[in-house]
Amino acid sequence: MQKRKQTKVVKVGNTFIGGNNKIAIQSMTNTKTKDVASTLKQIEELKNNGCDIIRLAVLDKEDALALYQICAKANANLVADIHFDYKLALIAIDAGIDKLRINPGNIGSIEGIKQIVSKCKEKNIPIRIGVNSGSINKEIEAKYGTGAKALVESAREHIKILEDLDYHNIVVSIKASSVLKTIEAYELFSSMYDYPVHLGVTEAGTNYSGSIKSAVALGHLLLNGIGDTIRVSLTDDPVNEVFAAKEILSSINLYQKPVLVSCPTCGRCQYNMLPIANEINKFLNSLNIKQTIKVAVMGCIVNGPGEAKDADLGIAGGKNCAMFFKNGEIQYRMEEENIINYLKNEIIIYLNNLEIKYFNCLTDEIKDLRTKIFIDEQGFKNEFDKYDNTSTFVVVYKENVPLGTGRIYFENNQYHLGRICVLKEARIKRIGSIILMALEKNAKKGFDLIVSAQDQAKDFYLKNNYKFTDKSYYDEHCLHYEMKK
Repeated sequence: MQKRKQTKVVKVGNTFIGGNNKIAIQSMTNTKTKDVASTLKQIEELKNNGCDIIRLAVLDKEDALALYQICAKANANLVADIHFDYKLALIAIDAGIDKLRINPGNIGSIEGIKQIVSKCKEKNIPIRIGVNSGSINKEIEAKYGTGAKALVESAREHIKILEDLDYHNIVVSIKASSVLKTIEAYELFSSMYDYPVHLGVTEAGTNYSGSIKSAVALGHLLLNGIGDTIRVSLTDDPVNEVFAAKEILSSINLYQKPVLVSCPTCGRCQYNMLPIANEINKFLNSLNIKQTIKVAVMGCIVNGPGEAKDADLGIAGGKNCAMFFKNGEIQYRMEEENIINYLKNEIIIYLNNLEIKYFNCLTDEIKDLRTKIFIDEQGFKNEFDKYDNTSTFVVVYKENVPLGTGRIYFENNQYHLGRICVLKEARIKRIGSIILMALEKNAKKGFDLIVSAQDQAKDFYLKNNYKFTDKSYYDEHCLHYEMKK
């Protein structure tokens, strides 16, 4: 990888682009901006999935005025995309936008540009000049055609308007739908200017074709030291643009994220690997963390742990099952129905350095957990019973702090799992599912697993592949269902 070109640094909200700052990921909402509720919802989704800068289309005055509410509530780095009407840009600036995307030459009036520049200087708001194949004026097209030189010349024309007004807080994009033209244009521009560049292939296509075209163009440019912020333009959900951008950057070590590796499969594969790989990849992306973890989903035991020995965690398929391995060492077997849940749990255990311990008696820690949750919080009175004398208990710890517990005992040729409880602050972190997994692993194969689920907990057990039997009852005025796996 070539050394990155040192461009000017530009501030967009709380994100800096250019210089040695990280490559910022961008996307654009596809809601109507005037639909404030829908736009805010999509902004939040993009932000939560790792989007650094979010652009909004401002088509009319109603869109521009909606920015007052959006900017006040979004807590995100927002760009207003405006064409032709300088008054919309002035409203956007007053509303609190963090960046403008305009082409000065298309505004029409130099007086309008002067007003925009004056307000941008006052608020320290950068302007992105966005040139693409469809925005080249007739004079430049007549002279240079629509190739890379024409794109750069068009950018130069817009830049000069701002520079003549002593404005230099500029970002530039030069996009084409052609990969080769895009690369040539950015390389030519980069040899002439030190403004930070926003990389992208315009009208790239659907998720599949657009991601590939963008990966080729953006990957080439980034490997050659060109690029400060990127957008992967897809005909798809904008969140998928963020995922694609993260994959491109991660593949060349410019972004830290969880990584999934998987084999292409062959006739040796004896389990339904594709939906598992897709679900685990989706899960890793949803974590939106900067921790590095490599997870492997492999087709068979022949190549699994060997080819993926550099993976932190992984599975290698067997006949309707998979072997779970850690750092290349096989740990245990997962039945196919458990693979997705168990592998997700193992990922959370790894990322959070959780510890699982088994006990053969009711310890003070277990008593305290059950008292806090079942008695103090939920109001039950008869929490402890005779089955505590014959149960095996599980406790999950983080940094020696117990987060939750559960028990398992054998009676009437069945394993009974229950008293699963998790501290309130840990309930969104799969701790309950991890406890359930640990209890199930303690049971011998070939026997039914039975749980007595509170009405409020039945969906949790359904997600963990338990099914209702025909038994239900009330215990201390709380409806319970018997469920079996």
